[in-house]
Amino acid sequence: MWSQKQTLLALLFAAIGLAAWWQLRQQPQESPPEVTREREPDYVVIDFSAIETDEAGKPSRQLVAAELRQYVAEDRSELEQPRMSVFQPDAP
Repeated sequence: MWSQKQTLLALLFAAIGLAAWWQLRQQPQESPPEVTREREPDYVVIDFSAIETDEAGKPSRQLVAAELRQYVAEDRSELEQPRMSVFQPDAP
């Protein structure tokens, strides 16, 4: 069987192992730091212009902007300096 020194050494290693396991359990689990990515548009259109026509093919509205930024994941568009023109059939 084991000698007295071997038994004491085994008990010492077991105590150290239990103490280390207990110490690790006491520490809060740290989540990895969240990496924040700068919000970047999926595409950019400079000097954006769009015209909507009526059933007859005549312009009914026009949207003009210095810049259009599209964020596909957010289903969002941003316009820089937008200007909307509405065309009326009986007016210039």
